[in-house]
Amino acid sequence: MYNSTMAIQPLPLPVQTLYADLAQKLANPPSPPPGSISVKTVKGKKYLYVARIEGGKQKQASLGPADDPAVLERAAAVKREAGLAPEPATLLRC
Repeated sequence: MYNSTMAIQPLPLPVQTLYADLAQKLANPPSPPPGSISVKTVKGKKYLYVARIEGGKQKQASLGPADDPAVLERAAAVKREAGLAPEPATLLRC
């Protein structure tokens, strides 16, 4: 039974912040993880690669031919994410 003397308590600020961060990430479309872009020439043709650190090791993946507009856009998105990547969040105790 509901007790009218019990008021609903607001969530602590760190929980509210965590929820807002999660909601924002889910609302925005996914973007590629941050990394650095490099160009390699293979058999006379240029290809773009993205390098990032995963599990303490550097990994490289091909994005595709350097003259492909879709590949250039993906490389630009990787560079944007690298510049905008936030520091890992730390939770504060209340």
